[in-house]
Amino acid sequence: MAKVVLITGGSSGIGKALVSELRSRGCKVASAARSHKDKVEESLLTIKADITRAEGIEKLVDKTLDAFGRIDVLINNSGIILEGPFEKHTDEEIEEIFNINVLAHLKLTSRVYPLMLKQKGGHIINIVSTNALMGRKNFTLYGASKFAMRGFSEALNAEARGKGIKVTAVYPGGVQTGLFDKMGKPDEYSVFLRPEDIAKPVADLILSDSKGCPSTLVINKMA
Repeated sequence: MAKVVLITGGSSGIGKALVSELRSRGCKVASAARSHKDKVEESLLTIKADITRAEGIEKLVDKTLDAFGRIDVLINNSGIILEGPFEKHTDEEIEEIFNINVLAHLKLTSRVYPLMLKQKGGHIINIVSTNALMGRKNFTLYGASKFAMRGFSEALNAEARGKGIKVTAVYPGGVQTGLFDKMGKPDEYSVFLRPEDIAKPVADLILSDSKGCPSTLVINKMA
């Protein structure tokens, strides 16, 4: 039976690459983004949804269940980057990055996790960042949000273990995505990983029939 994968931030970057890779391997994919239009295809459901709002989360989950009947895998992928000295950030920026990078994912997971408990199986994948492994200058807010997701992943993994539900935190290194469009591309951007370099090992993980599952997957560029 084809696995049903629900992914946020599916219109660009890592999310778009994941949608393509998973569909090519026979998965049914529900892709959510604020830039999407609602559309149903044979193996792809695109949903226009703002998951920072309760109604957006409800729409996303309900439409996925209506189209495919279940959710086997949840990939919390959407996010934003804010760069700059900590003292320059506003209260509004602090709230924005935590709403998008943390709270939206926790709220969506809290809606999907009970469904997985009921069906006695599932896989929750959080696309985090190597910024959650080591703090970086001028990425205080981004790093703090990613450290929060790291803590959430580790704690949920401890709870879900033994209940048939896998939890994996994926830590990509620098990736060539549109997140850098507003802040400017760093000098080393040309040697960053491509979104496809993240999508392939994540798809391998999802489709593995092994009883074991890594709780942590770090993906760095080779040079």
